[in-house]
Amino acid sequence: MAYMPISCEQHDQIEIYCMRHNEVSVTLHSGEQFCARAEDVGIVSGQGEWLHFSNHASVRLDQIKAISLA
Repeated sequence: MAYMPISCEQHDQIEIYCMRHNEVSVTLHSGEQFCARAEDVGIVSGQGEWLHFSNHASVRLDQIKAISLA
């Protein structure tokens, strides 16, 4: 599935979570939910932007339905 850019507002909030290394609660469009410490946002060539977590997991930004402080 092609990457769909997220809103600037949501992107800014995710960047703040990463700068502060916040523990966040994430809900994906698939319904999956988890908590993890936000670390960095990066571009994966040909795959869009991804949010990377301290546990080495990653999720593509357009797959995030909701994200908030845990």
